[in-house]
Amino acid sequence: MAHIYLDFDAYRHNLNYLSTFCKGIERLIVVFKDNAYGHGLAQMAPLAAAAGVTKAAVRNCDEARQIDGLFDEILILADYPTTNSSSSWFFAAHSIEALHIFPEKTNIHLTLDTGMHRNGISLKEVE
Repeated sequence: MAHIYLDFDAYRHNLNYLSTFCKGIERLIVVFKDNAYGHGLAQMAPLAAAAGVTKAAVRNCDEARQIDGLFDEILILADYPTTNSSSSWFFAAHSIEALHIFPEKTNIHLTLDTGMHRNGISLKEVE
């Protein structure tokens, strides 16, 4: 079995460096989808929280539940609210149609297509 050794000081340094581009670590959103890209969600998320990160993104509600309480906001990229969704969860809306699926009072993060044409609502649709 393969092993990876993580250096928390290097990880914290990288998070702090990246945060300079968004004017503060509290504005940085660290993406942990798919088990933190194979590095281990249960290992990586607490390290980011300890470094001062307050926002995270995950693929679905199951991953959000695993890190609920570590971050002020959790963006869920590819799932819909359940009855036990946390008030700190935000759900990505990738289309105008998706906006109609979400229950009232759901925290929504509007995904915009800024030119890559991968996903998101086109700027013309927003207008």
